[in-house]
Amino acid sequence: MSQSTFCRPKLLINNKEVAFCNSASLSSSEGSLESFNATITEPDLENINLFNEKVEFYLNYGGEDGVPIFRGHIKSFKASDNSIN
Repeated sequence: MSQSTFCRPKLLINNKEVAFCNSASLSSSEGSLESFNATITEPDLENINLFNEKVEFYLNYGGEDGVPIFRGHIKSFKASDNSIN
């Protein structure tokens, strides 16, 4: 079964969709803020400072979500030769 037939996650940075998001994870625990981690191989984001940029992640499980599963701002990122984490 193709992933795009039932679940179509969407990552937005500054209201622009990221086409090449290889992985994403969301974690939270009682008494602490949620954290979201993603690995991006988007060529358009290579030389851009992403600090404090707005992030939204929609799971879109079974249809288009009206509210993101995560909304926040980038507090740290690590760029390498072939990806951004």
